[in-house]
Amino acid sequence: MFRAVINTPGYLPMADDTIEFDTAAEAWSYLADERRDHEENASDDEQYTDTVTQLSDYATTGHGSDVVYGSTPGYDGSHDLGVAYSVVDLTE
Repeated sequence: MFRAVINTPGYLPMADDTIEFDTAAEAWSYLADERRDHEENASDDEQYTDTVTQLSDYATTGHGSDVVYGSTPGYDGSHDLGVAYSVVDLTE
């Protein structure tokens, strides 16, 4: 089992912000889809960020537990804490 988590670095995720999957690929795919949705809702730009590319690559390459950091979609201030996308192997 693998847990997918989206949170702001430095803050603990809420219990209902985590979803469990059978494989790491499913978890990374879910995170990539969520990031795409957030970017589409935050901007009219039709091109996705490198964060989406990395999450999608992890989904297709069988990458295991890890963390991918990205900027906060739609935030244009000077103190962006960003977003952390994590997959955790629950069997370790």
